[in-house]
Amino acid sequence: MLNRVRPLNKSLCLQSLCEENYLKLKSLVPCFEQRDGDGNALVKTTVLDRAPFTYTLSLAFGDMDRANQVSTIECRVYLDTQSVDVISIAGVAALTQQQKLAPKSVLTHKWNINYFFEKWLTFQLSRAHEGLASQPTSHV
Repeated sequence: MLNRVRPLNKSLCLQSLCEENYLKLKSLVPCFEQRDGDGNALVKTTVLDRAPFTYTLSLAFGDMDRANQVSTIECRVYLDTQSVDVISIAGVAALTQQQKLAPKSVLTHKWNINYFFEKWLTFQLSRAHEGLASQPTSHV
């Protein structure tokens, strides 16, 4: 599926995608900068690195009770541009040294992992909304 989406201006679309992912991440994990090893029931957020305008996060998801059933996404959050760039996804092969030398390969790889991240965020947000909708509301 990832290989079927090929925008004409990939760098512009990638920037827009990263900005959309920031908004979705803020909806899924509202105060990610204040969390460390915390998160909602769906995603465990760990702050790996902090700088004045950036955070590096690890997002863990899956069966938290079983270490071999947990996957992680490592991403960098840019507060000044309000965007998120995926650094790595567990289970997705990293670029080889030869591919790193080819700018087109780097851009294609970045597009693929950030596009996957967008789909993953959409899925997690729908799961979160379903969980909220199934909880009984209390009337005061």
